Amino acid sequence: MRILITGPESTGKSSLGLALSEATGIIYVPEIARSYIGGLEREYGPEDIETIAKLNIQSVKELGQNSFIHDTYLLNLIIWMKVKFGTLPSWIELEWSKANFDLVLLCYPDLEWEEDPLRESPNSRMQLYQLFEEGLSNISMPIGIIKGMGSQRIQNAIDIINQVQKS
Repeated sequence: MRILITGPESTGKSSLGLALSEATGIIYVPEIARSYIGGLEREYGPEDIETIAKLNIQSVKELGQNSFIHDTYLLNLIIWMKVKFGTLPSWIELEWSKANFDLVLLCYPDLEWEEDPLRESPNSRMQLYQLFEEGLSNISMPIGIIKGMGSQRIQNAIDIINQVQKS
């Protein structure tokens, strides 16, 4: 299975991806933006998000048809660009329209906010979540909404994965 985990900041995407990888044996691909932005010694700009988009596309191509769990992808970058900079290069939306995952897991913002120097939007997670819902409304990939705390959140995701594998 090729699984995408997406959603607003501090909704447990990385923790979920790691837990699912451990539970299923599927390779986990960490969030590329986190390592890229974290490695900068300057403020990031729109050109950096474009670079991150290219790195995401490259990572999915390199994985080919292998099973993987990808922590965030182009939809996160689309929303980030629009909210932060009010602009979006059309090629990123075009590439998102070509995305082909077997399942998209959208993390609901029902977890408490965790401070992190790379996070910027503690008070707008529900508004951002709605942008993710809108961004996923026109895709043909199966979508599962991930809610719950702790092990229940992980079990909810495993149940959704199992349902998609059976269909």
